[in-house]
Amino acid sequence: LHNQKIVLVATCQSGASLSSSRALRLIRNTGSCIELANLSKEQTVELMSSVFGKVSGIEALSDRFHAIARGNPSMVMNLARYVVDHRLARYQSRTWNIAEVSSNQLPETLDAILLSRIRDLNPAALQLVQSMALGPDQSYSLQECQVLGDHADPISLLRDLGNLSAEGLVVPIEQNYALNNPRMILSLVDAMSESE
Repeated sequence: LHNQKIVLVATCQSGASLSSSRALRLIRNTGSCIELANLSKEQTVELMSSVFGKVSGIEALSDRFHAIARGNPSMVMNLARYVVDHRLARYQSRTWNIAEVSSNQLPETLDAILLSRIRDLNPAALQLVQSMALGPDQSYSLQECQVLGDHADPISLLRDLGNLSAEGLVVPIEQNYALNNPRMILSLVDAMSESE
C-alpha cells in the first residue's frame, strides 16, 4: 500500500462521546465528519431492497419502517433486524419471504427494540448489563466483567460480550468494555425490572 491512497469509513451515533477511544479521536481529528440525513420514502424502499431484495411486500414493509423511523437510517436498519429476529422475514430457498406486517407487530421506538433484546439475554449477560448500568460512565476490564456478570468461566464471558456487542448494548474500548448508551440502557433495565 506504499504511496496508495485509502479511504476509511466509520460510523458513530450523533452526539456520541469520543473521549474514551483514542482510535475514534484520531479518525475524527484527521478525517471529515458527515452527518447522515434522514431517508426519503423512496430511499427507505431502496435501502430495504438492498437488504432483502426486490421481493413481494418490500414496499409495504419499507413504508411501515419509514413511518416509524421517520427516515432515520439507523432505526430503519434496527427494524430490519427486528423483523428477521422475530421471523417476520425469513430467508428460504435463496430469497427473502416477508410476511404481511401490521403496525402493532413492530416496535415504535429504538428503546422498544433494545428492550426486546435485553429481555432475550441469558441471566449472566443480563446481570452484567444491569451491573454495568450502575456505573454508567465507566469501562470494565474482562476480570471486572466476569465478576459483574457472575460468569463461571472466561469463555462464557467472552461469548456474552461478543453477543452484547453484536446487539449494540456493549462496546469495546481499548482493553475494556462499556455500555454503548448507558443512560438509555439503565432506564430500559429499570423499566424491565418494574414490569416483572
